[in-house]
Amino acid sequence: MSGLEALNGENYNTPKTAAVNPVAVTFVERKQRSTTISGRLVRQESLVDVPMKNARLKIKNESGAVLEEVRTQLNGQFSFVGVYSKGRYQLELVHELYSAQLQVEVLSYTIENLLMIAVAIK
Repeated sequence: MSGLEALNGENYNTPKTAAVNPVAVTFVERKQRSTTISGRLVRQESLVDVPMKNARLKIKNESGAVLEEVRTQLNGQFSFVGVYSKGRYQLELVHELYSAQLQVEVLSYTIENLLMIAVAIK
């Protein structure tokens, strides 16, 4: 007889006299909603927004610690999905020819349509 059958003897028709060692079981269910921070990374050429594909972006917390890195898609789209608590975060482009930074304040679970514009490093 398993311990669960003995602990719940009435449901499993096990004898009420079954010997059982007391066991404490604690189930903790923590549901954390993920936060999505998304947008597009572009560079301007002759007043035209050109998507930066396959560019590396980092998201940092207020202390400057890198939380996640992503690469942009062909159209410059990026998306950070994680458990980000309310607060300020810094998005930063990692590139040898261009620079871009954007400060984001997380107040809700979805931040969309951000536009990061990269500038040439001189």
